[in-house]
Amino acid sequence: MRQLEILHRRIVDQGAKGMFEQGLFLLLRLLAAVYSLVVWLRDLSFRLGLRKAYRISLPVIAVGNLAVGGTGKTPLVDLLIRYVRQKGLRVAVVSRGYGGHYAGDLGIVSLGEGALLSADEAGDEPALLARRNPQAIVLVAAKRRIAIEYIEQNGCADLVIMDDAFQHRQVARDLNLVLLDAQKPFGNQYLLPAGLLREPKSALSRADMICLTGVKGDFSDFRVNTPVVRVRAVLSGFASSLTGEEQALAAFTGMKVVAFAGIGRPERFFSALEGAGISLVAKLALGDHVRYDPKVIAQINAASVAAEILMTTEKDAIKLAAEDFYLPCFSVGLDVSLTEESILFDRLDHLIEKGCCHASLR
Repeated sequence: MRQLEILHRRIVDQGAKGMFEQGLFLLLRLLAAVYSLVVWLRDLSFRLGLRKAYRISLPVIAVGNLAVGGTGKTPLVDLLIRYVRQKGLRVAVVSRGYGGHYAGDLGIVSLGEGALLSADEAGDEPALLARRNPQAIVLVAAKRRIAIEYIEQNGCADLVIMDDAFQHRQVARDLNLVLLDAQKPFGNQYLLPAGLLREPKSALSRADMICLTGVKGDFSDFRVNTPVVRVRAVLSGFASSLTGEEQALAAFTGMKVVAFAGIGRPERFFSALEGAGISLVAKLALGDHVRYDPKVIAQINAASVAAEILMTTEKDAIKLAAEDFYLPCFSVGLDVSLTEESILFDRLDHLIEKGCCHASLR
């Protein structure tokens, strides 16, 4: 399966090479045409009012993207949680819980008093958000309206953030944030499975703000009518071991390190480590949302023979234990900054003020 993922990503990113790949890409384009029709019909049903979004009295922020893959949604959601918490408000995060195996229609990852579900049960991203923000409410549900109704019925939050929810239109939102990779925002321009787009570019008309990630230098060629904020993610200056010890990242300079990552764009994590002066003797790019079964653990241990330390991402670390490995394993988190932060924060302040006014009338 992993080999098929690699082949698909290479064809999408670099183009088909040879008769076999060209034939395969033709098939993918035919499937993409069918998928495109389904997306168009779904969009039409909402525009004609045949399907309506469920609206609650609380402010709702949706964070999502147009393409599959790592665009940095989780670090941005984390920043939003902390900003809302600093305002003295209760915040709830609702996620699909991709890859999780929770029982029933609703998974309660956290009620603001510590994690109640593991990463295996909740999915790695909700579990990570709950760990980084222990006072936040974190819920997972395949039908996110169920989680939204739970929040409304129990009065446990003042504001809701829906993670990975740009395409989830069954719930109305007050602020639609869409992340795009500045290096290749629309990939090869094709919808799934011939490309990486979940929806056509025209779907950006629903966005209230675009957050560009991976910006290098000027981005003046990116022209849209929607407000644009540049999101910069950088490695934290500290690394945490799987047993809880924390060390400055600079302490690992000169050591032989094996890095592994099961995220959307693992090469960016590896480049960031090398940019921080970390010498990587091996890089293991695992599938996004990888399951760390004994085979994968054995692969990592086999690659670490000539190394002194293992390094991975926070998202991966929540699924791991120190006893899994022969060597000490450290995770490195991401810190996020916004270049045009006032554009986003002013919208958030207005939304919070509006939500508080509504709350006072209830």
